[in-house]
Amino acid sequence: MDAIAVTTLQGLTSYALEEFKLLWNGKNDVKRMKNTIRAIRATLLDAEAKANNNHQVRFWLARLKDVLYDADDLLDDLSTEVRGMLDEIDNDKKQFHLIDHPPKPSPVLEQRRQTYSFVHEDEIIGREEEKDMILHYLLDSGVKSSVSIIPIVGFGGLGKTALAQLVYNHVDVHKHFGLKRWVCAGNEFDVRQIAQKILGQADPKEIEQVQQDFRQLIEGEKFLIVLDDVWNEDVGIWHKLKSFLTMGAEGSTVIVTTRSEKVGKMMGTYTPIILKGLGGERSWELFCTMAFERGRESNDKELLAIGKEVVRKCAGVPLAIRVVGSLVYDKTLEGITNLSYLRNCELWNMDHLEERIFGVLKLSYDNLPSPMKNCVAFCSLFPKAFEFKKQMLIEMWMAEGFIQSTNQMRGEEDVGNEYFMNLLSRSFFQDARRDLYGDIESCKMHDLVHDLASVIVQFGNCLEILPNW
Repeated sequence: MDAIAVTTLQGLTSYALEEFKLLWNGKNDVKRMKNTIRAIRATLLDAEAKANNNHQVRFWLARLKDVLYDADDLLDDLSTEVRGMLDEIDNDKKQFHLIDHPPKPSPVLEQRRQTYSFVHEDEIIGREEEKDMILHYLLDSGVKSSVSIIPIVGFGGLGKTALAQLVYNHVDVHKHFGLKRWVCAGNEFDVRQIAQKILGQADPKEIEQVQQDFRQLIEGEKFLIVLDDVWNEDVGIWHKLKSFLTMGAEGSTVIVTTRSEKVGKMMGTYTPIILKGLGGERSWELFCTMAFERGRESNDKELLAIGKEVVRKCAGVPLAIRVVGSLVYDKTLEGITNLSYLRNCELWNMDHLEERIFGVLKLSYDNLPSPMKNCVAFCSLFPKAFEFKKQMLIEMWMAEGFIQSTNQMRGEEDVGNEYFMNLLSRSFFQDARRDLYGDIESCKMHDLVHDLASVIVQFGNCLEILPNW
């Protein structure tokens, strides 16, 4: 919410105010409006920092959102009443003693923080046993059934998708299967839609035609299909889809990733692989990889002590460890070494681990520069598992006015690329793919990050809907 307000205010100080001249009689009103907006905008960064611990500041930001959330409405509906509301908000902010903060450029992160096109061996820490087990199932030449189902089960952030990607891209698996497909199932689990995703068909067709097309694709082929993020627990729907899948050659396999143990038991022909948190040593190894230069432990004993306590509170969840590690790296890059607030943060008091993971993501979001918050929130407009083309995404950010450069020598596109790489390094994006030249071409957003972005867009930056928040 606060980041969107910044962008709206920025727009209102330029083109929009010129349009308002047509609605108002008198340049003095325009000048006064500009000054009010600039005064509010200058203190937004300080307001953001104080909003999490000060309900009055939070309420003030909410009021600002009500006035400025939709700039188009302001253009069509500007009146003395709206101008008075802005004046009132500007006066109210004085009681909070907010400090003027000019926009700060975010630090440019080093090349080592950029992810790779596929999940490499050194990125999957502590999943060797599960990886070897799945590979054994996939490459077993003695399997005679027409289709086998391998469920990978665990709550969000444990690395189900990353593990599935690791085996899916394994060189031996590539040689073993003649046909490979990856499909994000998501909340909607419609047989026709799933089948058409496997077929790569965008336009809806009748189920009979889809079944014929599907038979033509897989008949006689030994295939591997990944159904990622399955939620539907309707056994009847699953049996209908399974009837489609029995048309392939012996040894064909489906890997299912799901948060639901019921789905795993219902769909699996193999015993579900239940992912648990990483052990202490593996958790610390992953944290060091993300938090310290070249993965080497810091010499700062206090920082190490804080890091170890925070890692323990992450309960072995890779996503949470990555995000906290990235936050520590970014803060130390900025010269900030007093990170005791991480250890004492209220999110660690949450009873449910999944709420705690969500809180870690929110903490990372809160520490983003305002323009980057806009970029994250914007991505919630797209469906989960949507594959963003990097260049197209940056151009959309530019078109929305989210890119803010503090250096006239740098173009918007260069700054947008920096935003993208920052967000990628902080685990807001994942599954980055590179082109033949090694440049990142596309990425996806983790479904928990997508959930966070959707909540922020809908409810603002307060997240009071979270239990015990």
